[in-house]
Amino acid sequence: MQAALLSGLHFQSLYANGARQTTVRAIDLNVQVVPRRMQVTLEAARLISGDSPRAGDTVLVEATLRPWQQPARNIRIPITLPARLAPGNLRLLVSDAGTLDRALDPPRPPSHPPDLAAVLAQDRRLHSTDRVYVSLLVPETQADLAGQTLQSLPLSVANALEPLRSTQEAGLNGESALVEADAPAGGVLNGFQVINLHIDPGGGLH
Repeated sequence: MQAALLSGLHFQSLYANGARQTTVRAIDLNVQVVPRRMQVTLEAARLISGDSPRAGDTVLVEATLRPWQQPARNIRIPITLPARLAPGNLRLLVSDAGTLDRALDPPRPPSHPPDLAAVLAQDRRLHSTDRVYVSLLVPETQADLAGQTLQSLPLSVANALEPLRSTQEAGLNGESALVEADAPAGGVLNGFQVINLHIDPGGGLH
């Protein structure tokens, strides 16, 4: 049922788009039936390499996943922190695909229906639901424009987009979600965890 509803939702966003000028002639769906429930829950996430790394360091994230009616298991995901990070507090988002997609494209009321290219671009960048993602939430401006997510924008670019924000043609967020790593979840993952860490001075670019 969930697969049918999701497929219908994506089709409706294209079929009902006012910019579409061609006839929909066919829909191809590739379906694989798995004779068991594939739900996996993200129960916890933690740093196991210290919570005060330096910019440029590689840290290790451990996530606890519990498949449906099975024992929990831990997976470890290494990520390398960007060398440009300034000292200070930072957050890590360990999440399923839906949470990550909402972080990259926060819901907002559009001023007018998006054109077909924007709808297609948005659908194509949706993340796979059977993986666990580790993303950095950094205090850098992120914009959503015409179905594209623009991250870590300079202040001059953010200021130039401000008029579009007032007309709801662009979304601006003071925090950018940077996907740093992902790993197989073994099924359709649900859940998210936020990890706080502190970037110590002394690393990064010199």
